[in-house]
Order: sequence, then C-alpha cells, then structure tokens
Amino acid sequence: MDIFEQQRLWLHVIIPLLALGVVLPCLIAGLLVARRRKKLRLWHLELAAILVLGFLIYLYLRGGPPGSPQRVARNFLGAIEAFDCDTAWQYFSSQSQRAIQIASDKKKSDPFLSHVQRRYLEPKNLYCLPTVAPCFHGYRAGSVKLLKVQGTTATVAVKKGIPTGFLIPGFWPARTRYEDHELTLVREGSKWKIAFQP
Repeated sequence: MDIFEQQRLWLHVIIPLLALGVVLPCLIAGLLVARRRKKLRLWHLELAAILVLGFLIYLYLRGGPPGSPQRVARNFLGAIEAFDCDTAWQYFSSQSQRAIQIASDKKKSDPFLSHVQRRYLEPKNLYCLPTVAPCFHGYRAGSVKLLKVQGTTATVAVKKGIPTGFLIPGFWPARTRYEDHELTLVREGSKWKIAFQP
C-alpha cells in the first residue's frame, strides 16, 4: 500500500468510522443525560447535531465506499459531465483505452470527418466531449447504483436524461425523459475501471 492509498484509507474509511463510532454515541449519551437531569434547554442543539452527522454519513455511504464500482462510475461520469477528459480517460480500462485509440485513428482518417478539429478526435476527447461521439452525454452521475459484482466484473445502473418537448425543434427542451442504462466495470489490479467498447 503506497502513501496515497494510506492517506485515502484514513480520509475515507478510518476517520468516518471514528466519527460514527465515537461522536454519535457521545451525542446520544449527552442527550439522554440531559433528559434525565431535566436540563432540556439545549436538547434541540444536540438533536440537530445528531441529524446533521447522520445526514453526512448518509451522503458519504450513498456514493459507495472508496474504490467501489459505484464510486468509480460516479467519479467517471462526474468527470464526463465537467468535460474533464484527462480525468475521465484514467477511469477507462487498458483494453478500453486501446479500443478507443483504434477508433480515434479510424475517425482521423475518415474523409467525412475532415472538417472536425483534430483535438476532438484525440482518444481522450473522443467519447468525453459531446461533439463527435457523445456516448456518455446525459448520464447522471448521481443516479449510479450497483447491480452486481461477479469476480472481476461489476455492473452498475445509471439513468440517462433525454431532452423532450422542445419549444423550438432542437432548442430549449421543456422536459427530460430518463432511460435506464448499464455500465460495466472490470477490476485491474486493485482498481475498478470502466469497460467500454466503441
């Protein structure tokens, strides 16, 4: 385990568990002691602190543990939504990166795409930017849910938003319809990566 993995372990596992195991019982005990002593003047502050801590723990656990398939898928789709193509590229498996490189080379030599700027056809940008091949455009990072893990392969469900009800055809959608899609992840070493074949 390198220094970055140790730091990640402390920040994402040990410290939250300490907060859950120490702070929450102390707050509950303080609330019970104040109730027994009839000093209920500050009970609402302790209750608010318990609720805030519980909500923060819920938000943390909802994304999945660090390094889990659902957390990796959320981070990948978050990078796609932010057009952070360098970060998104790191989440592709090595086999997917090779396949994307081949697809990029084919698109660069395609005469019908000669009008497209070459930077959009680079492997990192090809499936990240919504210009040439917007495969992941519209996927909602917050909707990722783990479906199954079988050995070194995992499947997550994700919702894709599709604009509908345009005020002018092609412009200003009035509604969004959501479709269910799946992403497949594979384990490479100790990390989950997005498995994608163009």
